[in-house]
Amino acid sequence: MDKKKQTTHNNYLIIYEGKFIKDSNYGSILLLWNRFKVTIKNYKFYFRWNVVIKSNDLGLFRLNNKRSFRLELMNHLHKLGYSNREITDFLNVSNIKKVRTNTPYKPKDVWIGLKKYNQRLKRVNNNQILFIRESLYVNHLPK
Repeated sequence: MDKKKQTTHNNYLIIYEGKFIKDSNYGSILLLWNRFKVTIKNYKFYFRWNVVIKSNDLGLFRLNNKRSFRLELMNHLHKLGYSNREITDFLNVSNIKKVRTNTPYKPKDVWIGLKKYNQRLKRVNNNQILFIRESLYVNHLPK
């Protein structure tokens, strides 16, 4: 195994020899599991990413468990095909009252609750990556 083998990996020249890796940042590192040596010396690499993300999650506040349960129940019944009147009747028969006023539900309350809940779900799932820039800077280190 005294032969030197040369290969490239991700545009780096790698020479198979010895038991040490020369790294410009850490000096020599003893390797017990291979005999690869990196031949790029005296350079420091800087990677920089510029990412712009559009997100509406930061403006959302957490809902109370009771309120979240009611909205999910209304949405589930709506998806099953119930009308606003039928959802109202179900909530009132189940003795589920409005959170703030503690009064029975009306069809308009169910309609506006579903509308706002669907808008909330759209805001939660509306994350976009607008821009990505990657750059690499190489500095030569003094000897």
